[in-house]
Amino acid sequence: WDMIGGLFPGAPLILHGAGPDLGWAFTVNKPDLVDVYALEVDNAKKPTRYKFDGEWREFEIRKVKFRVKLFGPLSLPVTRKAKKSVHGPVFVTDNGVFAVSYAGADDIRTLEQWYKMNRATDYVEWRDALSMLAIPSFNVVYADGDGIIAYYYNAALPIREADVDWSKAQPGDDPALLWRGTRKLNEVPQVVMPRSGYVVNANHPPFAASGPEDSPQSENFPAHYGVDQRTTNRGFRIQALYGTDPSITSEEFVAYKFD
Repeated sequence: WDMIGGLFPGAPLILHGAGPDLGWAFTVNKPDLVDVYALEVDNAKKPTRYKFDGEWREFEIRKVKFRVKLFGPLSLPVTRKAKKSVHGPVFVTDNGVFAVSYAGADDIRTLEQWYKMNRATDYVEWRDALSMLAIPSFNVVYADGDGIIAYYYNAALPIREADVDWSKAQPGDDPALLWRGTRKLNEVPQVVMPRSGYVVNANHPPFAASGPEDSPQSENFPAHYGVDQRTTNRGFRIQALYGTDPSITSEEFVAYKFD
């Protein structure tokens, strides 16, 4: 196992870096991976049932144990009942009862995906690992010794109704508004072996991941995909440096990176 790179404290493997054959790096992206549903319930303060598809349903209930810090080294063990609907976890608030759907729910394969990326020896093996989409988000750029370069808007994008304003809470009784799984890796914005010869990302959207003729087009990814659109200053600057220089030396590459 031969890699060098970066991690967060406690991570048991390299999160991004390089080995003898290939390397990759992540930047933060901001896909819309969370939706909220307003529930009709039998009791606004202490609900036991919610309306779904014209019928009343019982909440799935389980006990959750945690500790509440008091002062100094002292804490108090607390047990609470957690509610869940067909959408996801349920929250009883002063403004109503809401359920939340979020990407990655109940998926514990994140470290498995990272391990497979660590052990990959070529692009095919690395892409197979990435296709698990068990890492719910992050932009990722890739390069290997065979000269393959790629960019992926890695995101576990939910499959949801197209003609809905998902920035608002949706009615929780409509079965048509439930998520219908996750889009595959080949459906997310991506650039592989671009003619312009480069891929870049500085926490900006995927629509400037390479040259203008190679970057994904925003009109191919409608609002319900949840792809973020707001470009960062670093996103503008990285294109102004790498994107306008047709021949970049090693020294220029490093100078641009630290601009």
